[in-house]
Amino acid sequence: MNILYMIIPMRAYDVRIDSSAYTAGLPSLSGIYGFTHAIERNIKELIDDEFFVTGFSYLVHNINYSEGTKRFSQSKRKIKNSNDLAAPMEDLKLAIIDQTIIIEVESKLTASDFYNSDKLNDVFSKLRFMGGHFNIQMPHSNQIKGGCLEVLDATDGGFSDALKACNQNGYIVEDATYLVENASNQLQYTLDLIKQPKLDKSTGKPFSIVRPQGYFVPIHIGYVGLDKPSLKHDTRDNNVNHIYAEPVIGVARCRTIRSAIINLTKSNDLQEDPTDCRFIWQNSALNPEDFETKNLYIVYGVNP
Repeated sequence: MNILYMIIPMRAYDVRIDSSAYTAGLPSLSGIYGFTHAIERNIKELIDDEFFVTGFSYLVHNINYSEGTKRFSQSKRKIKNSNDLAAPMEDLKLAIIDQTIIIEVESKLTASDFYNSDKLNDVFSKLRFMGGHFNIQMPHSNQIKGGCLEVLDATDGGFSDALKACNQNGYIVEDATYLVENASNQLQYTLDLIKQPKLDKSTGKPFSIVRPQGYFVPIHIGYVGLDKPSLKHDTRDNNVNHIYAEPVIGVARCRTIRSAIINLTKSNDLQEDPTDCRFIWQNSALNPEDFETKNLYIVYGVNP
């Protein structure tokens, strides 16, 4: 099997960025994982039946927020034992985002095989991104130009080459949750990372904790299960196992793409250990014990 990086620059419209009750501003990373999983399904069906997504990286080049219109649910269900109707769904936080998604994949095909495939456009033609539509430019054979989808062999230059092939104006969304794992008060340390440092009046310098460079934001990284999958009533499909779950919020560092390349190439002017850089987001499914090696919690229905 070949290890490849599929680089997907796009402009996405009407993207939902109210990813949980606690986070807003960036799309849910579990939602981006769902998008990459949809790509995987389509490629398996159309191009390579052994194609498998092992992780993804998310780069934001520009983002414009807008007030979305109200979207109502298709049907109004009565609340049990009540004459009231369930409230309609409402989306008020949307954005237009210029972004790049780098998907790390395993495939029996080579990069050239993907460029020569006449089915690559069909993979993306019916997809949506976080509730909105998007524009993506397809490559023409092996004639690659900036701004279009690109496939690289991961064994050549590794992830740093994938970053160098992207538009470098912008930020990469890096997993920074590991920074708070050993803190005595994790919540307070997280808040100290996220908030802007205040000035010490006696010195004129900001109060500081051990804080790497970048902007730190709370981000939705999925859902963790609260029980075992089982058949449950009043679901969309009563023949599929469901699970009660709650959202999981992590900490992400938005750092410049150039600084990420510096770390990965070990030209380490930032005095950071390249092994501490966690640019790839991976699914740990229902197993929270995998937190040290994987950083997304995805809960889904399982066929009985």
